[in-house]
Amino acid sequence: MIQSKYFAKTHEEVIYNLEEHQCPYCGHWFMVDTDFCQNSPTDDYDDYVKIFCPYCGKFHRMAV
Repeated sequence: MIQSKYFAKTHEEVIYNLEEHQCPYCGHWFMVDTDFCQNSPTDDYDDYVKIFCPYCGKFHRMAV
């Protein structure tokens, strides 16, 4: 496979750790990567992750 120098410099492989999660508001199931959610800042909650439901559009917090 031929790669350019730009591709070799900027390419980063991301490994996802997806888990199945159910929204407490609408009840739909969806996949979420809690490792990625831990990197996003939350207001005053260090032991919780902020999760966005793609079905109902609400945010909720889950304990880590």
